[in-house]
Amino acid sequence: MKNWLSCLFVLSLCAGQAVAQGYSWDKVAPSCQILDKNQTPSYSVDLSYIADSEFSGYDSSRFMELNASLELGYYYDVLEGELDMALDFDGTWLLSSAGLQLPDQLVVLALDAGLTWRYMNGVALQVRVAPGIYGDFEEVTIENWNMPISVAGVKRFNSDVSAIAGVQVRFGFERELMPIVGVVWAPSDWLRIEATLPEAKAVYYFNDVWSGNVQWAWESMTYNIREKGDYDREKVTFESYRTSLGATYSISDSLKLTGDIGMLRGRGVEFKRTADDMDNSIDISSEAFARVGLAGPF
Repeated sequence: MKNWLSCLFVLSLCAGQAVAQGYSWDKVAPSCQILDKNQTPSYSVDLSYIADSEFSGYDSSRFMELNASLELGYYYDVLEGELDMALDFDGTWLLSSAGLQLPDQLVVLALDAGLTWRYMNGVALQVRVAPGIYGDFEEVTIENWNMPISVAGVKRFNSDVSAIAGVQVRFGFERELMPIVGVVWAPSDWLRIEATLPEAKAVYYFNDVWSGNVQWAWESMTYNIREKGDYDREKVTFESYRTSLGATYSISDSLKLTGDIGMLRGRGVEFKRTADDMDNSIDISSEAFARVGLAGPF
């Protein structure tokens, strides 16, 4: 499968170059809501607290999450496309083992890189890779390494509406395929709606300082773990649906304060291998969470 993944990436690059050569690149492409006006900040740091969560048939645990990202650069005329890169960190700390001997922490540290080819008919092809560590930091080995890859097409309908459709391939994960699909609509300077999967968002700009948002996300992440003792479960997957209501305050042009409250529903944890006298799939109670953060310019 890993060989097939490499072939898919190479073929996507070749296809992008072959089609791109049929168009003139000396003209400026019209602005796209997905490619040019996305809401990703140049840097961000978020800290979340999740209330005490019951693991069905076992004990409970509280969670702390630290999420950070840093934009590394944007480069033009790379393989006749545009290359963007960012460094992402997602850390989850389990404050007790819930009677399951869960790892103390689970971490994703990955380079998120995308190559985009634009065409004169408002269509673009984007290939993204996210090589990095998906596991725990107790013992980092090659087994913690993974590289999800996605291929998606983007269509600009007009200055307000753009659509995207594609798939992310994640070999070795519990969910090996994740959809990338939806429409982004920004009818005015004060409203933006991203009706997309696996994440969706609506933002309302009250003024130059305050904005409010409603967000929804389908979260499914598999971590490679190395365990001591009698357990050898190899992988653990956490899944949930996150809904939140939040606000952003612009302290300055380069610094924003963010805050969210919401609920995590449809939660569960699953192990690749079943330990003795333990279920391999366990439901987790729906619980509230709170999140605060700092972000750079969008």
